[in-house]
Amino acid sequence: MLVLITLNANGTMRFSDIHKTIEDVSQRMLTVTLRTLESDGLVERKVYAEVPPRVEYCLTDTGGTLIPHIEGLVGWALENMDNILNHRQRYTYLYGVFVCTVIFLYLCEESYSIFKNMEIKKVISDKKEFLELLLLADEQESMIDRYLERGDMFVLYDDGLKALCVVTCEGEGVCEIKNIATVPFFQRQGYGKRLIEFLFEYYQGKCSEMLVGTGDVPSSRSFYEHCGFAISHRIKNFFTDNYDHPIYEDGVQLVDMVYLKKAF
Repeated sequence: MLVLITLNANGTMRFSDIHKTIEDVSQRMLTVTLRTLESDGLVERKVYAEVPPRVEYCLTDTGGTLIPHIEGLVGWALENMDNILNHRQRYTYLYGVFVCTVIFLYLCEESYSIFKNMEIKKVISDKKEFLELLLLADEQESMIDRYLERGDMFVLYDDGLKALCVVTCEGEGVCEIKNIATVPFFQRQGYGKRLIEFLFEYYQGKCSEMLVGTGDVPSSRSFYEHCGFAISHRIKNFFTDNYDHPIYEDGVQLVDMVYLKKAF
């Protein structure tokens, strides 16, 4: 349509002049459009035997008869533009509300489904049966041995094992999450957060502060902050001093242990 209007306003034009007038169209798209209009008999293409070859385009008589209809359509569009934009905005808003509502209902249904089937059990004995999952969060068994037997272990089931954690009492009203891990296939589905919410409820009245230590990487810190923890302090060189091999998370070698806390 723009090509027809341009040729009607300027008469015979070379390809380069048309392209300069219609700036937003690529050379390839303009070539395809001109060929289509030529095949439809709306545009005439003249090639002059010159070096370099000169090619010009102009409207045919049939193409000229289309101009009043195009101008009428343009005039109608300009006259109704505000109304069209208002309806478009309303449609976009309503469609957005609809999509958000569907997502919200889906998430509610999923949350209800998870919470309905979920069960959290305290493990008293044979804690090493869960060593494979424990090693996912703390990859050196000798470090796990420092807190496993003296700590409380909780395991979350939801149609099978999904997550676990170990919490120790450090005295003076302080308890610490030493290990929390989710089965890899079920990560980022809310199980870790739900387990922490359970711990807040379980230790309410049993301690005044809960600590959790993690590597100094944004993903871990933001997860715990989202769960309600706040940055407390750090232990310099914890990972390099206590582990017999480099520990990596999110592609970053861990050096310091960052502690976050939640006060009750």
